[in-house]
Amino acid sequence: MPKSKYTKRADGRYMTTITLNGKRKYVYGNTSEEVDEKIVDLKHQKNNGIEINDENLTFKQWAERWIKLYKTDVSLSTLDMYKDNLRLYVYPQIGDILLKYIKEHHVMKLLNDMSEHGRAKEITLLTIKQILEKAVDNNYVVKNVVKNIKLNKHIAKEKNPLNDENINSIKNLSETDPRAFLLLFMIYTRTPKRRNCFIKI
Repeated sequence: MPKSKYTKRADGRYMTTITLNGKRKYVYGNTSEEVDEKIVDLKHQKNNGIEINDENLTFKQWAERWIKLYKTDVSLSTLDMYKDNLRLYVYPQIGDILLKYIKEHHVMKLLNDMSEHGRAKEITLLTIKQILEKAVDNNYVVKNVVKNIKLNKHIAKEKNPLNDENINSIKNLSETDPRAFLLLFMIYTRTPKRRNCFIKI
């Protein structure tokens, strides 16, 4: 077997150092090929003007870098989903925490506070898992602290069909509210295959 160009540590991983922006950075990998890939990735970050600062990197800073590096080939709607979810739910709670200090309990509190948000809660956990997994790959954190978190399957609330009382209430309201008239129009112009009109009540 040819000798690796990188130093093999006692734990079996390979290690080397590179200099970026005048600073020495250690790069680790389970194989020489993995070290090569991480070096290419770091140089790609530098060439794209992304500041590399491991010591004071916050979760938000890494999440924004993650989007620029790893979500360049997703659709605009998917990209907006990631950005909106992070902006609305994640950054307010854990965005300013240093990436290296993120713990499972930080994320669990965030998820518990989202108990009424169903699908958004699932997207939040999925997004954080991806972000931290790439942080592990880039040696910013030792492990993905949310890897084993699982959510109970979200069950949508059952929708009940409109009854006569509901329809009569809409009829009365339609005399003064054009929005109710629109609902009434939809009820009486439904196709034969859609006899039941559903609404959350």
